[in-house]
Parts: sequence; structure tokens; C-alpha cells
Amino acid sequence: MNLLDRQQWNFPIPIAYGPGLLSEIHTFCHNANMSKPLIVTEKSTRNLPFIEDILQTLRTNNIECDIYSDISSNPRDDEIRPGRTLFRNGRHDGIIAIGGGSGMDAGKAICTVANNEIDLWKFEFKLTPPDVSETPFPPVICIPTTAGTGAETTSAAMITLTSRNMKLCTWHPDLIPSVALLDPNITLGLPTDLTAWTGCDAMVHAIEAYCVPGFDSRYDEMALDGLRLINQWISIAVNDPSNIEARGGMIIAACRAGIAFTRGLGLVHSISHMVGGEYDTHHGLTNAIV
Repeated sequence: MNLLDRQQWNFPIPIAYGPGLLSEIHTFCHNANMSKPLIVTEKSTRNLPFIEDILQTLRTNNIECDIYSDISSNPRDDEIRPGRTLFRNGRHDGIIAIGGGSGMDAGKAICTVANNEIDLWKFEFKLTPPDVSETPFPPVICIPTTAGTGAETTSAAMITLTSRNMKLCTWHPDLIPSVALLDPNITLGLPTDLTAWTGCDAMVHAIEAYCVPGFDSRYDEMALDGLRLINQWISIAVNDPSNIEARGGMIIAACRAGIAFTRGLGLVHSISHMVGGEYDTHHGLTNAIV
């Protein structure tokens, strides 16, 4: 596979890959029936150049939008409620969730409660999913800005329950991203430490997913291919940050590892989420240390 060529995959959701693909965000919005999206991202990402590029591209193509960026590096439940209010007051009809795991998880969590009056924690992973048949979820486009979290293909969102300082998973089987947009150009400016930390996160995803008991060749192959790509490209991405092929290989690896871990993870992530919830540590770095 030529990592400079655009690619499309359809498992488990539509996935579009290619350098420069972000410049076509307006087309992806049209395809998802969004005419007035709310962009959700974390505080640390708000002022990066590609956010302004998205805003300009959408407005040039007559797509009205707004942005919500009051999101911490570990999203909190008290940051989701204001996002829902902004979504409703702005009469938005979709969400563009862009960022590391934080921005995408927050965007998906806001999407979960945007059209209903259900408390966010009723969508906690261990509970029976609420009936939302009368208030369907708005469409969501997920765009990773790091090569690590793999959060772009699922409805799952890791959110901190502030009353207990614990990170818990919210989700719903009917919340399916309309498309995951993988543009390695976005990651070219990622600092060396974040490149390494998020790359370790992807590696742990793949290893733990592959070690989950049971057999499903689709997910095992995703985990192994993710590890193959990480082995090939992570050192190059760290030592040569402007290498677009390395960036492309890593963002694909992270996505495939993320698909693999929908089957389950292991003790490293169990410990890491508890540490992150209590001490607000960087998730990828915490995984690497554990």
C-alpha cells in the first residue's frame, strides 16, 4: 500500500484516509447530512492551524458552524453538559469530533445526550443502553489528530465521573460515526513526546486486543497489522517528524488497533484509566509506564 495515496475502507464503519483529506471536510459534512455542525475539540487543539483550516473550508462552502473547545485532556462529565447546551442553542444538526482521544470522546459523549434528556451516566457501558428510538443521535464525524487513541470508529467515550474521580466508558450501539477521516498531515506538527506516547497507546491497544480470550480473525488481523505498522514506522515518526509516510503508517496503525480493541482490553488499560481519573495523567504515557 502506498501511504501517499488516498484509501477507503468500510469496516467497521466508513474510513477515509489520505494526506490533505481534511480540505474536503465540507464534502463529508454533506454526505452525513450536516448543514450546521458543531466542532468539538480539546483546549490544547483549539488554536492549532488545522482548526482554522476547517472553519474556513466550511464557511467558504456555505456551511455554518460553531466550535466548543472547553474540553480537558481527560474529558469530564461537567464539560459535556455545556457542550449539549451549545449544540441545542445553536440548532446544530451534527458534530465534528476532532482531536486526540479527548476531543473525539467528548464529541461522541455530547452526541449521546444532544437530542434527549437522559443523564450521560445512563449510557455507562455496564448498564442496559437507554431507548433512544424517538430521539435519534445526530451524525458525528471523527477526526484523529494523534496516532494513538483509535477512538474514531466506535461510539465509546472515556469520560471522568467528577464525583468519584474515575474514568468510565459511555456508549450506545446506535451511535455509529458517519465516517472516520484519517489525514496524516494533521499529525505532522505533533511534538516528539506526544508522538511516542500516543504511539505506545496504539501499541498497547493492539497487544491487549490480540490477547483477549476467544478467536475472531477480523480483530486478530487488525491487531497484528497494527503492530506490524507500528514496528515499521514509530521510530521513524519520532526521529523524523516530517516524514509523511511514517505519519500515515502510524495513523492507520492506531485506527486498526482501535478497531481490534472493541473486542476488549486488559490490565494495562484498567490500571491506566484509574490512574488517569485520579491524577489527570496523559493516557498514552501512563500506558507506557504501566
